[in-house]
Amino acid sequence: LNVMVPTLPVIIFSSRQWIENKRAITQLVSLKSLVNESWENLLAQRESESKLMRKARAIQDQIFINRKTNPLIFDWVYEKNKRLQHESMYYSIDEMIDQYRKSIGT
Repeated sequence: LNVMVPTLPVIIFSSRQWIENKRAITQLVSLKSLVNESWENLLAQRESESKLMRKARAIQDQIFINRKTNPLIFDWVYEKNKRLQHESMYYSIDEMIDQYRKSIGT
């Protein structure tokens, strides 16, 4: 009892964080699949510009909701992973620009 009662708040906090993070991961996977699908449609020129614009707006709305509702992360976690994530992002952007240029023939 002397051990369980003091650790109970930590256990409750940890379990809530785990549940929130699991929900956030599910939302991000869904968002990623929507973005990838829209990107493939853009490259293949399967949809009209107005439909692509509506999808882009829906993606922006989901990104906003995701950022608004997701649990915060500790600063030290962000700082630890920042460099690798930024390098990955810039590589992805360059690759996507190349893909788009190839798809439109320039």
